[in-house]
Amino acid sequence: MKIFFWIFLGALVLLTPLFIYDMVQRQSINISFVLMIILCFVFYTRAFKAG
Repeated sequence: MKIFFWIFLGALVLLTPLFIYDMVQRQSINISFVLMIILCFVFYTRAFKAG
């Protein structure tokens, strides 16, 4: 399960800047989308620390 978590976390960290860069280039940043990514990152980080 931890292996899956690290794969997910790695993909999230690598893809998030690409999504943000793409949205900035299109000048159509979706605030809710950015907040969703941040909340998912925080949730999985806390879940991993919890055990």
